[in-house]
Amino acid sequence: MNKQEAIDVLEVYKRNMAHILGDEDEKVKVIETCIMLVEEIEDSQRWIPVTERLPEYLTSVLDMNDYMTCKGNGVISILHWCDGWNCCLHDDGSIYRDSEIKGVVAWMPLPEPYKEEK
Repeated sequence: MNKQEAIDVLEVYKRNMAHILGDEDEKVKVIETCIMLVEEIEDSQRWIPVTERLPEYLTSVLDMNDYMTCKGNGVISILHWCDGWNCCLHDDGSIYRDSEIKGVVAWMPLPEPYKEEK
């Protein structure tokens, strides 16, 4: 089952529960929260094309860059956005200016840092 199929199943279950218990029932609200969480996970784990939107100002992201690569094989790296497309600090410490970073085709948020469970 993929994420969309899981969302579809939850939507059907929510409609059935709402029909029986009403839209404001706590069980229906829990199902709505589950749907929202599945959608958020899906959004946080997908590549976002730069044509769709750019990262927020002063954030670090994973970027897919096809600049200087062969046969469409992209390079994944961490990019620190300091001024939109005008200036970006790369994970190797180099600064890219506008013309050098046009190869970035997509990005995704960095994952949460590891935290040891106690």
